[in-house]
Amino acid sequence: MRGLFFGFLGVFIVACNPLHTAKRPDEIRIETGQTVWQTNGGETAPADRWWTAFGDGELDQAVRALHGQNLDLAAAMTRLAQAKAAADLVGAFQWPSLDASGSAARARGYDFMGQENTSNQFNGAVAAGYEVDAWGKISATVKAAAYDHQASRFDVESLGTTLTAQLVDLWVSLIELRASKALVERQIATNETQLELVKLRYAHGLTAATAVLQQERQVHATKGLLPGVVARMETAEHQLAILLGKPPRDGRALAGSQTVLPEPHPLPALGVPADLLVKRPDLRAARVRVAAADERIGAALAEHLPSFRLQASVGAGAQSFGDLLDRWIWSLTSSIVLPLIDGGRRGADVDRARAAAEGLLVNYKATFLRALGEVEDALTLERTETEKFGHLTRELAVSKTLLDETRTRYLEGLSDYLPVLNAIQAHQRAERSWLTAARTRLSHRVRLYRALGGIGFADLRAGEGK
Repeated sequence: MRGLFFGFLGVFIVACNPLHTAKRPDEIRIETGQTVWQTNGGETAPADRWWTAFGDGELDQAVRALHGQNLDLAAAMTRLAQAKAAADLVGAFQWPSLDASGSAARARGYDFMGQENTSNQFNGAVAAGYEVDAWGKISATVKAAAYDHQASRFDVESLGTTLTAQLVDLWVSLIELRASKALVERQIATNETQLELVKLRYAHGLTAATAVLQQERQVHATKGLLPGVVARMETAEHQLAILLGKPPRDGRALAGSQTVLPEPHPLPALGVPADLLVKRPDLRAARVRVAAADERIGAALAEHLPSFRLQASVGAGAQSFGDLLDRWIWSLTSSIVLPLIDGGRRGADVDRARAAAEGLLVNYKATFLRALGEVEDALTLERTETEKFGHLTRELAVSKTLLDETRTRYLEGLSDYLPVLNAIQAHQRAERSWLTAARTRLSHRVRLYRALGGIGFADLRAGEGK
């Protein structure tokens, strides 16, 4: 009957634990109002592996290499392994402990008659201990540690999304720089050809010496653009190599060979912010950290209540090893510890846990607002850059027509060389601006996908237990 009574008492204690009910991560929400992101795209949300839309197999290989070789990601994975070990360590407290011990001693002495006495003592014992989780303190601590591990996994994914977006943007910049180098080289060749034509006309007395000087200045001005383009391309290759965990000088071999910027696909239908931003790993990490802090409030509150511990031991002692198995002693004890006076330590710990949870909740809200702002900014930049790109495309066409017309008038002797020079400068400047705008438009698309968190890391999730 006594055992039955204590059994019912234990069930009653666990069932009557009204101290704190922690929220699950999916219960922690932020109101976003009636905001709906409007685009002219299709019906599908952005794919996790969005960079494959660029249709560049070399880029796909670079992203795979990034996920497997980037040193910052490798360091983050070690932190994830530490978080998993910490969660396993805390989880071990849910189970009973079992320890075995043994000793052997030999003593020698003399009695008052001077006769030598020798004695042996052998001991062996097995002890078990278990703390009853009456108030949910241990389970709350275990859940908090599990949430910490989950948050660390999301931190790895968040770093991965940032690095992937950085790699893709760098890859697009390298394509633009290769195209810019080729464009400047073509412009140099065009200007040199034009210079030869002007010199020929000057030799025949058909133009002034100033026309030769003006075109020669244009040749050198265009040639002066080339070293800057080459320097930016080489430094971008260095950055790419470091991203992929390689020495900087290996960047050229890793940078691919594409020279034509891809055309961005139409934007997808984005829908409601709360539905899409839940994919962002930094938001998910912030949310589970709130849940972990909520669990720690419950653990801190439980410290005010009695703790129950069960201990059992079986041991033996004898003066000869052969008699050890014949002289067993066992004990079974239970204990209760009731906190009375602690100088306010437990109360302060509860206040600290509550303040930490409130701080993490505020941080989650701030992270959410920043995420909303990043998406709104990316959408604005994409829209305005697309509009700008359209104007630059029309400007490029008009500048080409103007150049042809001024050349014709100059060759027919209807004008001097200055209108031709101005038209050459305007057209070549429009070509370079158009190329830069084409790359900027793609960079804004990368920024949008980064803001949406649309980058998947199934390979990291699969490897977290390694």
